[in-house]
Amino acid sequence: MIIHLFKSRILGFVEYRIAGIYHANSTALAQLDGVYTKFLKAVGLSFEEALLEFGLAPLNARRDIAMLGVIHRTVLGLGPEHFRKFFVPAERSTNPSGRANLRRHNMQLRSYRRGAFLEIMSHSLLGAIDVYNLLPQYVVAVEDVKTFQNRLQQMLKAAATNQMRGWPTLLSNRLILFQYPLREFGGFEGFGGVTNGYSEHAMMDMPTNACITNWLEFGQ
Repeated sequence: MIIHLFKSRILGFVEYRIAGIYHANSTALAQLDGVYTKFLKAVGLSFEEALLEFGLAPLNARRDIAMLGVIHRTVLGLGPEHFRKFFVPAERSTNPSGRANLRRHNMQLRSYRRGAFLEIMSHSLLGAIDVYNLLPQYVVAVEDVKTFQNRLQQMLKAAATNQMRGWPTLLSNRLILFQYPLREFGGFEGFGGVTNGYSEHAMMDMPTNACITNWLEFGQ
């Protein structure tokens, strides 16, 4: 009952302006995230228990999932048209058969982390493009935002179940690019999409990603 009240009364208040507060600095957001931490401490739940048993992800992860949904909605050609000038397809790789490219999904977007990169970019939705580019094919292949975000949450649950280091920041763009936890998660080398010669069913059968598959099936 108390979890339901927190979701209905508190989350609605602290999250109704995610698009605005998402760009705040980490110090400011830490005060907001402290509400979640204090609540879990009061009811005697760990972060993992809150997520796996009650579907209550850390607030920072909820913000990441929400804003990645904005990017995917734009990629699908939905939402405000003016967003499309910021989220544009990446240039074709000069080495499409390279290992790095084979691991990437087929909806890559142009990254803004080039040249004179400003640190403020890592706090913005434009910085989240690099996280979107690291997502597996089976996540970005869905054609509606609700299912896309559901699959992101199942990934988060799989990471928490495996006690992965830094799982609450799995989808965060506030880290140095090569330190993204998403790079370590689940053995994504097998999830290169149909361009690798794998069908979606074949990819789901790969033993290195059995945990991910179980969560996806649970979430459907």
